[in-house]
Amino acid sequence: MWMCADENGGLRDGDRDHLVAMKICKSARSVSEQAMDEIKLLEAINKEGSADADKETNCAKLLNHFWHSGPNGKHKCLIFGVLGENLLALVKHTDYKGLPIGWVKKIAIDTLRGLAHMHSRDVIHTDIKLENVLINRHDLKEVKVEAE
Repeated sequence: MWMCADENGGLRDGDRDHLVAMKICKSARSVSEQAMDEIKLLEAINKEGSADADKETNCAKLLNHFWHSGPNGKHKCLIFGVLGENLLALVKHTDYKGLPIGWVKKIAIDTLRGLAHMHSRDVIHTDIKLENVLINRHDLKEVKVEAE
């Protein structure tokens, strides 16, 4: 994943320099097919027009996707809202000594809400692990200032 600035304001009305996360997939056919499957699942999870479309779903938000052709082939690029580190990085940061119980409760509740939302859209997450649980950044404004 790469943190990028949407310099054209194409993802949000007039919000130039909006930070986004970009996932660039390898050009191999099998990886491109996986990316297309991922897009279908993310679109199902974040489907507009539902009663909970504006509600926090605790799921990654796919904002856009496009193809990029380069010297190493055609790559599918997925654009997401910026989140933070994954849970494994947080556990490593504490030298595997554990997290405060309040954090554990919050992370568990938010993760279960995300899984419940996926289930409500008939999507089953089959790879739940520390690397796949992302933590929201509390310092996004500071990150944007540093990026300028």
